[in-house]
Amino acid sequence: MSYLVVYCLVVPIFVKNDICHRVKLIRKGERFIILQLGDLVLVNVYLPSSGSGNLKDDFMNCLAMIANELSELRYKYIILGGDLNIDFTHTHYGIIC
Repeated sequence: MSYLVVYCLVVPIFVKNDICHRVKLIRKGERFIILQLGDLVLVNVYLPSSGSGNLKDDFMNCLAMIANELSELRYKYIILGGDLNIDFTHTHYGIIC
């Protein structure tokens, strides 16, 4: 099988060649990629880790950019994947996950 690789700085998404003509690149940011295939939106993200300089601002800015792009789309399903760099057993920014 052969694949097309769509990637940004650190985030790849592999798309089979036989469906490439149906996949639309919505946005390719430094830390995320958004693709759409019909009613399905795929988001692959690499969120900042605790070692990042300004973690909270970088984290919130990345999520805001993704949310902004998603608000412009029409879709029924969404798959969010990638490296969220978050421990869901701890409190983050006043939110208990």
